Amino acid sequence: MLLTRFCYQNTASALRNCIDDLAEKGALTVLILACEADGWTPELLNAMLKTVKVSIAGGIFPNIIHEHEVRESGTAIIGIPQRLDIAVLRNLSEKESRVHAAVHKQGKIFGPSDSLLIFVDGLAQHIERLVSSLYTVAGSSVNAVGAGAGHSDMVQRPCVFTNQGLLDDAAIIVKLPFKTYTGIKHGWQLLQGPYSVTKSKGNSLKALNYEHAYGVYRTQVEAACGRKLLDNNFFDITRNYPLGVQDAHGRQIVRDPIRMEGRDLVCLGGVPENAMVYILQGDSEKLIRSAAGAANKACTSFYKHNNTAIEGMMVFDCISRKMLLGENFVHELNAIKEVSQTNGLGFGALTISEIANGSNAPINLLNKSVVVSVF
Repeated sequence: MLLTRFCYQNTASALRNCIDDLAEKGALTVLILACEADGWTPELLNAMLKTVKVSIAGGIFPNIIHEHEVRESGTAIIGIPQRLDIAVLRNLSEKESRVHAAVHKQGKIFGPSDSLLIFVDGLAQHIERLVSSLYTVAGSSVNAVGAGAGHSDMVQRPCVFTNQGLLDDAAIIVKLPFKTYTGIKHGWQLLQGPYSVTKSKGNSLKALNYEHAYGVYRTQVEAACGRKLLDNNFFDITRNYPLGVQDAHGRQIVRDPIRMEGRDLVCLGGVPENAMVYILQGDSEKLIRSAAGAANKACTSFYKHNNTAIEGMMVFDCISRKMLLGENFVHELNAIKEVSQTNGLGFGALTISEIANGSNAPINLLNKSVVVSVF
């Protein structure tokens, strides 16, 4: 049975008291979900994190979800009465080959039937190599769910909680003691496309149909919204017009444009050459409906294999969905709760990116999506 505390104060001593309280009640591992507004830094936390007796995993996010509600400040701490296997990977952005080697070295503790929880610096490079290597090591029946931690201003800072301290450019992978059942949806609709990715490098989309990518994208988005796309309004507009990268099964993996560099469009996640991409647009009703669909898929899968009640739910929902929906975002969370019909522990975060895989499917880095995982 999971234990939970909510820390309202942003002091290391208050957070330590909550962790110690859960430890006294039997927790051997704690998950920490913190809000960016509380201003946690390594200087405030590292001395404390390195001395606690429990295992630690977690992240800092724009907002968190606790008891099925969005919190803009405070920290949720979830205690688990087992000492879980945890892998910490650092310096993700240095070399892609190093990420692959590190996963293969540390990933031996994970097996094909495991459920994994991943917290990663959402602005680190090579996250896709991280999750693809993890899928290779753990096997096709692994069930992974996770979140890109970080801050809403898209400035990289330490944001991943570990026993080594608060880290940046890092990931922490936790082997959960229970099986999870996951639903993934995004709800974005086709606006224009498809376009062929004729040149790209990493997260930089350089050419679509042999034309400069930013020019193609800007033309379609300006026509759709009736506004000029400028440096000072780039994210305000583009958050409503992501890209959809078509996978091998014809599904759209959403990519979030975060800035322009010359004539390139830089995305939060890779866009491979020769892929087909679409420009997408958001509709509030369909986004909310997609969140309900993710919850329905997760719960249907759970009850197909279990005769017991759902004990808890993790929700990782992109912060840009909240930005688009505004005051209607509460309806998205309510739709998830109503479909699941559970009063069990509900926690999660509004994230920089999301990580998940369906049944026997590769683990994907996602943007602007909602991931619901029940157990």
